[in-house]
Amino acid sequence: MHYLVILLGCQVLQLMEGRVNTALEFARQLNPDIQVDWYLTGGVKQSDPTQGFTNEADRMADLIITKKQENWNFIMDTWATNTAENFVHIANNISEYDTVYVVTSAFHQERAAKIMDLIIPENGAKWLLSDAELTDSRHWERIHMRNAEADVKKAIQKRSLS
Repeated sequence: MHYLVILLGCQVLQLMEGRVNTALEFARQLNPDIQVDWYLTGGVKQSDPTQGFTNEADRMADLIITKKQENWNFIMDTWATNTAENFVHIANNISEYDTVYVVTSAFHQERAAKIMDLIIPENGAKWLLSDAELTDSRHWERIHMRNAEADVKKAIQKRSLS
């Protein structure tokens, strides 16, 4: 068996840590015979040298690496800067896996699923959801939901230009 765990980045450390912890809790329970590829996706949205990281994918890797198991491999996507770009980059490789899991925040799942379905129809992904959220997370998510289709179009165009 070969699993893909897509871990969606977030520039808010509290939310990112919630997602990483959710993914780690899941992965630790898996049979060691299952090969797990961690797809850590998240680029740089805003550069902040005081944070000591270059992108969200590296930041997530730093949180996971000390807990790494032998059956885990890491795929780093430092290109993606939003949810649509997260899925555009992995779209062509998703069929290589027996099972695909997407890890995100519970408040973000509806929009992430909509975007994933637009980019990778009939993907069969399973969802692992973190409960971590800020007081305004759901407010901002409703606003971002309005832009889901436009975000997908932009991500596909950006990918085709690179």
